[in-house]
Amino acid sequence: MTVELKTEEQYKEIGRTQKERCGKLVSNCLLPGRTVRDALARGRVFFRELPDGFALYGAEGEDAPFLQLYYFLKPGAEMTGLMTDRPVLLEEPDANDRRAAYLSELEPKLARAGFTTIAKNILVEIAPESIAANDDRYASLLESYRKKGYRIAVDPKGRPLEEAHALWRAHLKPTDLPPGHFDADAKDAHLVCILDGSGSVSGVNRWELRDGVCEIRHTVTRPDCLRQGIGSFLILYALKDAAENGMRSAFTYIDEHNVRSLAMYEKIGFQRTEKTCRQYLLPAEE
Repeated sequence: MTVELKTEEQYKEIGRTQKERCGKLVSNCLLPGRTVRDALARGRVFFRELPDGFALYGAEGEDAPFLQLYYFLKPGAEMTGLMTDRPVLLEEPDANDRRAAYLSELEPKLARAGFTTIAKNILVEIAPESIAANDDRYASLLESYRKKGYRIAVDPKGRPLEEAHALWRAHLKPTDLPPGHFDADAKDAHLVCILDGSGSVSGVNRWELRDGVCEIRHTVTRPDCLRQGIGSFLILYALKDAAENGMRSAFTYIDEHNVRSLAMYEKIGFQRTEKTCRQYLLPAEE
């Protein structure tokens, strides 16, 4: 049976009950830095009891195409009873050696439960002092766009926001981002767009700044505007804005097969790390 949670207190009570029932549990939070309180604020959260623990399913908005899974299991337990009437996305960040070892143990269980690996994303990072090395390039691109009649719009409203949203959604895979993630007025989130001479969106970037750490969420360029430096410019704009507002570091995850994006970020000064974030998908129950 699946029950929708309405308050954080309900979740805490579930935790106490499950601890008495199962003893020590292995927990997993699929969105690094997020809490159940955040999940409740962003969307809906559902609880399901499992043979050796319990699972939480988070749906960010009514139209989310999949559920994101939080699971709490006894050590050594199998991942059974996880099927739902919607696909389930599981994201596993490789934070350290201990996590990597845990993933090696977890992957066979995921396969037995019916999950398939759909992506492996590489973490790239940059320090504020590396941003200044791009000042000349940034200024040159800005001047070039101004001569073409382009303009920069930050957190746009109305038609530019709708166009940016449409451009972004067309670029994303169904499992990349639920619709609610795009809200321009979400806490700590910003959008920057480049508008061409007719006012249409040529490129869009979203970034978030939390506790001094900037995350570049997604950068998308309109297909007919590629190879004009728009993606790089939008990333640099976000980094400069974040640096002026107390950024200590910045990062993003890039699919290991997206060679073009990796090269763009590395040219800006981002460096690859050994950390990755793997995504697994569990099909919907038939």
